[in-house]
Amino acid sequence: MTKADRLGRLTVGVMAAAVACGLVGTAVAPPANALDACLSSALGTAKVGSANCSAKGLTVAVAIGAGAMANAAGWFSGALAIGSNATAFGMPGYSSPNGFFNQALAFGEHAFASTDSDAGAGSGNLAMAMGKSSLAAAGDGMFNVATALGASHAEATAGMGNLAAALFGAYAEASNGNVNKAIAGGEDAITHAYQGNLNAATAFGTGHTGAEASYGNGNRAIAHNAELGSMATHGDFNIAVSSNSGVATSGYGGFNVAVASRGSSASADRGNLNRATAYNTDAVSIAGGGDFNVAGASGPKTNSTATNGARNRSNAFGYNNNAVAAGGDTPQSKSNGNVATIFGNDSLATSGLGNNNRTFVMGDGSNASAGTGSAAPAPGSGNRNTATVLGNGSTAVAGPGDGYHVRVVGNNKSETRP
Repeated sequence: MTKADRLGRLTVGVMAAAVACGLVGTAVAPPANALDACLSSALGTAKVGSANCSAKGLTVAVAIGAGAMANAAGWFSGALAIGSNATAFGMPGYSSPNGFFNQALAFGEHAFASTDSDAGAGSGNLAMAMGKSSLAAAGDGMFNVATALGASHAEATAGMGNLAAALFGAYAEASNGNVNKAIAGGEDAITHAYQGNLNAATAFGTGHTGAEASYGNGNRAIAHNAELGSMATHGDFNIAVSSNSGVATSGYGGFNVAVASRGSSASADRGNLNRATAYNTDAVSIAGGGDFNVAGASGPKTNSTATNGARNRSNAFGYNNNAVAAGGDTPQSKSNGNVATIFGNDSLATSGLGNNNRTFVMGDGSNASAGTGSAAPAPGSGNRNTATVLGNGSTAVAGPGDGYHVRVVGNNKSETRP
């Protein structure tokens, strides 16, 4: 081996040793930032860095992350906060340390979870906030559960067995009662289930999709991609369902049902067992002001009204129709058992004032009226009239009076009785 070869091998060996020493030095070097963590229990507290924690009684509190905080109090409760500035309070309330099994879990930067309470002690509550800037609060009672995922806000408080779940930027509140349920999913979706028992509100969608079930018991509100959404309120076992920019309201009574879709509006209220359905842009359906009223509107700019009495029914199918089966606003003008039906476009069917009147229109631009119209009927008048139109641009009028029957068949015809 020549002298040059020996010198080359020596140089390579020195370089390899230098690289190896550098790698080892890197592996054993301490990290630039120490771990931020805190653990507290009945045995004491261990703390490293900027994290803080506190545990009172038979509880455990753990905080991991810069500025993270976890506090636990009561019996068999726990608080776990993981993430920069995450906060978890697993405790029964400021006024009493005697709650049991309260758990708060916060995961993510600025996440906040709490079972704390200003009003009093609570037990068995669970708050879980998962995601940056998420917030979950469960307390002021027993067995309440709040879950927030992804910059959402969920509250289940002031009662027993309330459930609130908010997902992906939504807001959900279930409170001030028992076994209320609020579920919301989507950016700015919002639900309220409160002021009563067994109320349930569900909303999924973006753009302020909302649902509220409140001020009563067993009310149900469901909304899907509906900005103004659904409301079932002030009564018991009312149902409101909306979708695709529909608006549905039911309440001020019991067992009322309103369903609206595709930019329509439906209202069933001021009575019991009323039903209103609407489908298509600017369709409007109203049933109420009594019991067992039914209104259905299907078609753009079509209206259907069954109000101010009992057992009134109105149905309209087509474009820009108006079907009315209704009484007046005063007690003496309330009307019952009227029916108005339209198949066509730009037509009108009116049954009332009076009782048991019938109108039916099949055609475009036609008009049928049975009863006394807008005039309050005299006792025993404006009843059992029928008006039927089969054709376009025609008119049939039966009433005022009792027992008149008018049928018009054909286009551009008119008949009136008496």
